[in-house]
Amino acid sequence: MELTTNFGRFNPLLGRRLFSAAILIGSVLFVICMDAWRPLLQSPGLWLVPVMAFFVGGTAWEFSQLVNRQVAIPAVLATALSLMIVGLVSIPIFYQAFYGRPYPAACPIGRMGWIGIGSVAACGIASLATIRSYSIGLPQTIERWAFLTLIPVYAGGLGAFWVAIRLSGDPKISLMMLVGITAVTKVTDAAAYFTGKSFGRTKLCPSISPGKTIEGALGGLIAGMIVAWLYFQCFVPWIEPSVPKNVGWWGPVLVGLLLGLVGMVGDLIESVVKRSVGAKDSGNLLPGLGGIWDVTDSLLPTTVVGYLGIVAHWI
Repeated sequence: MELTTNFGRFNPLLGRRLFSAAILIGSVLFVICMDAWRPLLQSPGLWLVPVMAFFVGGTAWEFSQLVNRQVAIPAVLATALSLMIVGLVSIPIFYQAFYGRPYPAACPIGRMGWIGIGSVAACGIASLATIRSYSIGLPQTIERWAFLTLIPVYAGGLGAFWVAIRLSGDPKISLMMLVGITAVTKVTDAAAYFTGKSFGRTKLCPSISPGKTIEGALGGLIAGMIVAWLYFQCFVPWIEPSVPKNVGWWGPVLVGLLLGLVGMVGDLIESVVKRSVGAKDSGNLLPGLGGIWDVTDSLLPTTVVGYLGIVAHWI
């Protein structure tokens, strides 16, 4: 009887989460399919730019709104600077769409250089905005400047690696890599959640996130490593036999482990911010899931790990 009661209480929330997740995943998969089969203006990645802008801009906006509970910062400016970074790193995509040919390989800035330029420019503009708004005796000036530079670099700088992954090589292979990195990260999240609900006993970080357990974390990491091996070692070569060989079976397993660990750290960082300002979710745009940052908290830091795994030929 107790099991039935608990299941009844749990099921509505699970239903809302599954519904929101299905809508979100379905929308993203549609855009991915369009980018793979019908590249907009013959420029691979152009379909994905607005999707990336949505997640980066939404993350920056929700992060800013949470911070505003304690430190007043211009949320619109923080969001605009985050989107500016994504726009700059997408220049190679826009170049091919406009000129009809790939971005020149001999360009000194290269493709990755735009991430650095965008992040430095965002910090500079944030600093100028802080100087312009300063007056003697104005409280929390340092905190406002710190958050106004942190949020764009966090949301826009890390989100820019989605573009970097999309442009990391052959258009078809790079798209599969982007999908795989995202899938492994979210499978780890889901497996940690369900394992923790079923077998969790030992709290992982009770002061930050009371619901997370060590058993759940281990279950998520194991699931992530298995899925990473199946996807990068088996599925990708089967779909595209010409894909360059990675270092061996341990490469995808190691990447799966790192994606899981870094994703959990990203999740806990967001929990620290929410706990500090007394918020349960980063927003309410996605029923059952919370806000956009509740979705991207693990994805943003893992983009860097995924890109490094591609460069190192681990996947």
